[in-house]
Amino acid sequence: MSLNTTSVKRQNHRVHPCSLKQKRPLLKSLLEKYKESTIFIVRTDDSEELDDIANENVTVISDKEIADSSELQCDVLISYNLPENAEDYMVRLSCPKQEALILLDTDEQKQLHAIERVIGRSLIQEIVSGFEPAKTLSEQKRDLKSKRYNDTKSKSSKPYRDNEYKKPYSKPVNSSTSTQKRKPRTINVKSLKPSP
Repeated sequence: MSLNTTSVKRQNHRVHPCSLKQKRPLLKSLLEKYKESTIFIVRTDDSEELDDIANENVTVISDKEIADSSELQCDVLISYNLPENAEDYMVRLSCPKQEALILLDTDEQKQLHAIERVIGRSLIQEIVSGFEPAKTLSEQKRDLKSKRYNDTKSKSSKPYRDNEYKKPYSKPVNSSTSTQKRKPRTINVKSLKPSP
């Protein structure tokens, strides 16, 4: 299988954004949803962190194990974390027959972008109800700026339209050529004399 092809259809290749603390509960929720399918949970290392989840339908596997065996197949592939190298993720995509899911925390956005470049398209991001990711500080600042912009924008009474608010052209009036003459200013000379 070449690096830029996959057997998983676009609508079945999804990203589930969540916070790092929510990954394991979200994983359990997805395992319950796909309990009738054969599932691979892929992680980047050989740690035993998720081994307690494995059962007859669920296999916890590392990228190294997938690379060593090209014959591995499953119905659903869940990427618990993303590899640093996008090509390693493409090797993962040789396994699933039906769906490929990514549990994405905010620290993995850079890896996701690299994967999307290799695949040649953006992946569908679907937030699972109850597992909404917490906003990062930069996202909170961006939302605040957007809110301020929208508040100032909504204060204007009417939107500008081409034909509205245009006055017909009139020649500017020069104050020196005005038809009215100014009255000369009178000065009281008595008030200018110095007092003894």
